[in-house]
Amino acid sequence: MEREKQLAEIDKEEAGKEDIPPESDNTQSDNTQEDKSYYNTNSLKARGWTDEMIKDLLGDADTKQCGRMRSKSLYLDSRVEAVEKTKEFTDWKTKNKAKETQSNKTQSGKSKTKKKA
Repeated sequence: MEREKQLAEIDKEEAGKEDIPPESDNTQSDNTQEDKSYYNTNSLKARGWTDEMIKDLLGDADTKQCGRMRSKSLYLDSRVEAVEKTKEFTDWKTKNKAKETQSNKTQSGKSKTKKKA
C-alpha cells in the first residue's frame, strides 16, 4: 500500500500537479484539502510561464511546501487554469514568445559573425 502511494506521488509530480502538503498553512478542513492539486513553479514554466508572469498574474502562492533545501511555491490548479484562459495571459505569452524569438535571432547572428584583427 505504501509503495502504491509513492508511485501515485511520482505520477502527480511528473504531471506537474501536487496534492496539498500536510504542513500547509491552509485553514480549510481536511476533507476539502484532499481534492485540491497544485502546480509548482517548474511545472508552470513548462506550461509557458515566466517568473515575471507568475509574479504579475498569479501573485503570492496559494501555499508553500517545505522541502529539504528550500520551500516550494504551489499554485492552485484551478486558479492557474483560469488565468491561462484570460486575454492578459495570452498577451503576456505572445509578448514573451516575441522576445524569445528576437533573442534567438540576435544570438545566432552573433555566432556567425567573426571579428577581424
